[in-house]
Amino acid sequence: MQFTKILIFFFFIVAFTPIEIGKAAPANTGYNYQLYKNFENFGILIFPKERIFTELGGYLKEIGFNSVESGQAVMRFGLKNENQTMMMPESVQNKHSMHRFIILQVIANDNMVVGIFDPE
Repeated sequence: MQFTKILIFFFFIVAFTPIEIGKAAPANTGYNYQLYKNFENFGILIFPKERIFTELGGYLKEIGFNSVESGQAVMRFGLKNENQTMMMPESVQNKHSMHRFIILQVIANDNMVVGIFDPE
């Protein structure tokens, strides 16, 4: 049941993600992140924290995600130095035992860019 809600959430984000990804802010501006986690240890990381809109925060609570940590986002790369993005520091990821999680970058007009962190 919980997994179904997560899939519905992911579909909702992908279905309404705009093509105007070029409007995303530059990566060197020092963003803060907000990390959410549910009882199954799934994680959703959102940055910049300041742009989390009311409907998004409410929906995350509705599907069982609770805010567990926030802080300064850092630029990280994939295992092969490909596909970089802002996210939580690796020490925070290890602290919460999250090997895979969803990353949402909130851009202009309450739109989002969605990514999935998967080390494989």
